[in-house]
Amino acid sequence: MTKEKEKKKKVRGQGEGNIRERKDGRWEARYSIGVDSKGNPIRKSIYANTRGEVAKELTKILNSINTNTYIDPSKITIKEWIETWLIDYKKNSVSKKTYDSYKQVLDLYVKPNLGYMYLKDIRPENVQSTFNKMKGLSDRTIKYTKTVFNMCMKRAKINKLIADNPCEYVELPKGKAKKEVTVLTEEEQIEFLNVIDGHQYQVAFLMLISTGLRVSELLGLTWDCVDFENNIIDVDKALSRVEGELFNPTKTELSNRTMPVLEDIMEFLKSHKVQQNIVKLQAGKDYNPYNLVFTNIYGYPVSFSSLSKSLKRLLEDNGLPLLSPHKLRHTFATRGLESGMDMKELQVLLGHSTMKLTSDTYTHVLDKQKEKAMNKTAHLFK
Repeated sequence: MTKEKEKKKKVRGQGEGNIRERKDGRWEARYSIGVDSKGNPIRKSIYANTRGEVAKELTKILNSINTNTYIDPSKITIKEWIETWLIDYKKNSVSKKTYDSYKQVLDLYVKPNLGYMYLKDIRPENVQSTFNKMKGLSDRTIKYTKTVFNMCMKRAKINKLIADNPCEYVELPKGKAKKEVTVLTEEEQIEFLNVIDGHQYQVAFLMLISTGLRVSELLGLTWDCVDFENNIIDVDKALSRVEGELFNPTKTELSNRTMPVLEDIMEFLKSHKVQQNIVKLQAGKDYNPYNLVFTNIYGYPVSFSSLSKSLKRLLEDNGLPLLSPHKLRHTFATRGLESGMDMKELQVLLGHSTMKLTSDTYTHVLDKQKEKAMNKTAHLFK
């Protein structure tokens, strides 16, 4: 190597510290974080593929050293990194509900097993061992935990705190088989439609079982999203379960949708609006300040627990299977498939993010439909 090349490799930009190009083509930046017990400088290195990248990272580090906020990457534990990732990268970029779900799975399944380790020391086998311990849980919980922890480790790699993401090499254990979705049979549905007649939440229950709306979407529905002329509703928000928040965006991009509503159900909605307007005239202009389609007796949002308890009492009093309001959505989907609705149509109506999610959820219905389809050929073999 010539002296001119050597000089070029070790050149440092103004205020950049010691930056050099390595033999493997990567760029290295060296910096000092003080002295050891013998008075010798404690030097650290960071690496990047280009000079610009490593200079940018070095500037951040030097700033943190100068402001006494520097943390030696080799001393960061996984527990500390998880907390940093949640607060700095997720708290302001996702809904509170999503943030809480991220925190919950990391607190329950990752921190107890890996939290004590230094981030720099984590290896695929450590992560594999952690997920192997989750074998008795549902597939959904295992996959969701991996998704969240993978995002966390991916950011650590981007920040150059680890050289590789150990989550990429994990083979997930098989979780518990998914329980078959419980729904009303066709006969039970007919009985249900009879017993809700005149009930406080009759129209709400009708909407759930005839449209497949999520409960949060139903309770967050406002009158400006109801088009009586064209028999459609716009689903563009959901009632929040978080205290202090009224509405949330819909669950996914595909959840933001326009829903056709059966004409007979729209007639019930019209009657419901007339009754609500009568109550509003009696109570005054402050009644139903959020223009909600469904309210409690005071004109405020119906709570999830109130709707659930009310449905449970109704079913119990009439000898019907005890279901949550969400199972009325499943009942709608089941009747749709039984009536010949195709999977893509159902996915769009339900607002599922993928058709796989729809087919996985209603596998039991599809299996029965396959059996019926096969039996149509039985006469040929008699």
